Amino acid sequence: MLTSAWRRLVFPPPPMPVGSVEKRAFIVASTEALRTGLHRHEVYVPGLRKWGDPNARLLEDDPWGAVHSRVCEELDLEPKPDKILKGWTDRSMRLTVASPTAWPPTRPYGSSSRADATASSSPASTARTSPPP
Repeated sequence: MLTSAWRRLVFPPPPMPVGSVEKRAFIVASTEALRTGLHRHEVYVPGLRKWGDPNARLLEDDPWGAVHSRVCEELDLEPKPDKILKGWTDRSMRLTVASPTAWPPTRPYGSSSRADATASSSPASTARTSPPP
């Protein structure tokens, strides 16, 4: 629960007795950890919409089965997504097969790039080689 930065403040080094805790630092550290957990949705507060469990508002299997087709119809979606998903995978395969060199966008080894062009005109490469007068 405590990060290393907070651990140093909560458990002070000697000469404090071993096991002693700085109470104020522990309160702030635990409050900060709770806030972080709420923002990451790792900690839930029952009954609250913003900080509650998002899965708690989902329909269970039986009620969802009763309204599934109506919801899909209202959203203009297929009740069975198999056709849509197959279309997506087919399209991505066609794009990959049609131009295998276009993805991933890489430069062949040894090709010149903008970085190479700017490096040759950098002040370090045009520095004087003879000693100053």
